Amino acid sequence: MRSRLIAALFSGALLAGAQGFGQQGFGQQSFGQQSLDHRIDLPHDSPVSLVGDEWGGSAANVRGGAFVLDVRVSLSLRNSSQRRIHGITLAVLAQETAPGGKGSISVPSLDVAPGESFSVRGDLHLLRPIGAGSRPLVEVELDGVLFEDLTFYGPDKLHSRRTMMVWELEERRDRRYFKTLLEQAGREGLQKELVASLSRDADRPQFNVQTVRGRATNADPEHDVQFAFLRFPEAPGMTGFISSVEFMDGSFWIPSRLELDDPTLRRVVAPSPEEQRLVQIYRKKGLNAVIEELKKF
Repeated sequence: MRSRLIAALFSGALLAGAQGFGQQGFGQQSFGQQSLDHRIDLPHDSPVSLVGDEWGGSAANVRGGAFVLDVRVSLSLRNSSQRRIHGITLAVLAQETAPGGKGSISVPSLDVAPGESFSVRGDLHLLRPIGAGSRPLVEVELDGVLFEDLTFYGPDKLHSRRTMMVWELEERRDRRYFKTLLEQAGREGLQKELVASLSRDADRPQFNVQTVRGRATNADPEHDVQFAFLRFPEAPGMTGFISSVEFMDGSFWIPSRLELDDPTLRRVVAPSPEEQRLVQIYRKKGLNAVIEELKKF
């Protein structure tokens, strides 16, 4: 590869038996059951503006020396830029340092025109030490926005640019696949593939699965890069593959539909957010709705 490799992301499905753990009971004190003290912080030049927010169902409870926060939020945002928005990630913070204090809300597969409004919903569970200071219990910040032309806005503290870029490339790949299938195999061919996707999802083993993203791998250009997976005696069964690669010039590589058609990968790899969205449209509204959705792009 002539481009300089700066990051290779691995996906792995860790197959392990479920284990039960005893739960220790704690005294619980209600606190702020109707709403959470919160703040929504958008930069002055943000490409999205806040139209409204709802926090119904959110609550804070005291357990030991910490607040346990149930954050149920629905934000109405407007695209205040001059470009179409295709993805957004928000950071949700209870505190910066201790585990369990940060969360995020990401929405892929958007197509929001300038001036249009859209909804972002989140259901998170966070922890915050009682003595963590006087700022609001929960803060919502903009981490990044991905536009139709693949440009990006935001501080990218959560590395959301890379994730949303991969989602966008997967979206374009899968939309092109389903549109080509419709053109070549007609309605029956498209319907057959949508039903097959539903069936694969239902048959996919439900293990205790953890997706692991590896650390950045730096390599000199025009050199072969080899990866190895080691098998240890008595280790849990694991399937691993390279899910995406980012190069120094900002370009990305993702597997093609043909490469993902491998029988082993089909068993463990979840469909992309776009394929899931199209399948859900088919399940709820039927084939005609999917065809109309494909015609939009």
